[in-house]
Amino acid sequence: KNIEFVDVSKDSFDSLFHGDFLITKLFNNVVGGIAIYEYSRKSVDLVRVNDGYYDIYGYTPSSFNEEGYNVLPSVFEEDVEKFLDVCDLCCETKEKQSLVFRRYHRDRRVLWIDMKLQYLGNANNRPLLCAAFNDVTQIKKMEIHDQVRKYTSSLMALCDEMIDINIYGNTFQIIYSKFTGEHGEFPIYSYEDGLKMWTNTVIEEDREKILQFLSENNFKSIDFNHSLDIFEECRLFDRYGKLNWCKLVILRIEETHFICCVQDITVQKQAEIMVQEQLAAVRNQLNRMMTGFQK
Repeated sequence: KNIEFVDVSKDSFDSLFHGDFLITKLFNNVVGGIAIYEYSRKSVDLVRVNDGYYDIYGYTPSSFNEEGYNVLPSVFEEDVEKFLDVCDLCCETKEKQSLVFRRYHRDRRVLWIDMKLQYLGNANNRPLLCAAFNDVTQIKKMEIHDQVRKYTSSLMALCDEMIDINIYGNTFQIIYSKFTGEHGEFPIYSYEDGLKMWTNTVIEEDREKILQFLSENNFKSIDFNHSLDIFEECRLFDRYGKLNWCKLVILRIEETHFICCVQDITVQKQAEIMVQEQLAAVRNQLNRMMTGFQK
């Protein structure tokens, strides 16, 4: 706890690293990514990174220099606020902070990053922060996969088909289906290919509205915190060519990860149609009676 924080300058960091080969070598050989930032809520500017940083995010020194030093555009949009909040907290408390957040790789893949953040002092009247990164994408994927499987196991009694849709993970997978007659592990498709394949089973008249319903833009527009029942109805063919009325219900696992629960409502729809036909018949009969009275 007896640490004195002092003002430093970017030039002093440059002279430290470029002037001492051993320090530079130690910095670059640290396991994982290391970055030193000059911080504000409007711009988080890199002062220095190590080789591990390049490896995690897919940069080379030349490509890194071409694309600028403000890291905020590389943070996943929905995680920017919590990224800035933890930086603020680190500056205020002068204590180490931790955050697991999402950030883009240079090829625009979404990575899960475990970051440890430490306040160093001030540089050019801005806080100077040191961040250590580890790529935990595979661990998070396994955790989410386990959560989804546990979640969907409890839904199987309520659904006739379940689809796992991960927008930024770019995956589309049927988890369970009574319509296909298939068992075991279903293939994983890209989001676009899987959506196209699945909607080919939807009757043509309903296809466009289902493509819209399962689109990325629609998912982004839905307020899942206040919308309790998010659904659409359509007709689709099963493996025998039988046309079924279905209700598609969307459940959110996380910001860009969803389960589409497909319920067969054919019997219910047939009952509704029968009631409508009976009501129409009664109305017609009443109209004929009223016409007879008028004569």
